Amino acid sequence: MNRIHPTAIIGKNVKMGDGNYVGPHCILEGEVEMGDDNYFDAGVITHHIVKIGSGCRFYPYVTLGFAGEMGAKGDKLPENAGVEIGDKVTIREYVNVHAAYWWAATKIGDGTYIMNKAYLAHDVQIGKGAIVNAGVCLGGRAIVEDFANVGMGATVHQRSVVGESAMVGMNAVVKKHVPPFSIVAGVPAKILKFNRVGAMRRGLEDLDWLEANFFQILKAPGKFNHYVAQSVAVFYEKYPDGLRP
Repeated sequence: MNRIHPTAIIGKNVKMGDGNYVGPHCILEGEVEMGDDNYFDAGVITHHIVKIGSGCRFYPYVTLGFAGEMGAKGDKLPENAGVEIGDKVTIREYVNVHAAYWWAATKIGDGTYIMNKAYLAHDVQIGKGAIVNAGVCLGGRAIVEDFANVGMGATVHQRSVVGESAMVGMNAVVKKHVPPFSIVAGVPAKILKFNRVGAMRRGLEDLDWLEANFFQILKAPGKFNHYVAQSVAVFYEKYPDGLRP
């Protein structure tokens, strides 16, 4: 069974699984579908089209699915574009996740953790296991790949990509694509070194070798037979204008 606080407002088109909790003053409206065991704290608002997996936690005053901010172009909310959230996602206080405009959905992958006051613009795509820290701004169509970590207060420019298991430093400004397993920082962001902690969390081996040879891998990834080098090669093939050492 689902538990609904008496002050919550649930629209007629909201579909829930089992074991969900909807707290005080939540407003769930629009075409909303969710799985099981999700927890909506006070004041969470959904709008338009929102799809949510199971086991997610939404802290107070999260907003999901409103029209993206398009500035001089005028805010528009396409009929079939919304927000898709995977399983076991945590979204902390005052986070805004806007609906897609160009693509099918703004997406947040399984196991992602998004900290307070982060801003996810229209069409943002976040992979599984990523961490988006407090106060981060992700511009429209920005991509944060699997297990990447975007540091507190960082800004990722629209249409920029943060590669898998990369780390963006606090208050950095990302204007070019960030290659996998790298640590970047600064304004504009530049590559500093290998993300050893990120690789360790992925269970990768040869960490000392990777750390010592990371810039060589970035310069010529095709010369090395290692998962990190292969990931970098694929990334540069797809994004040839990405950051380089």
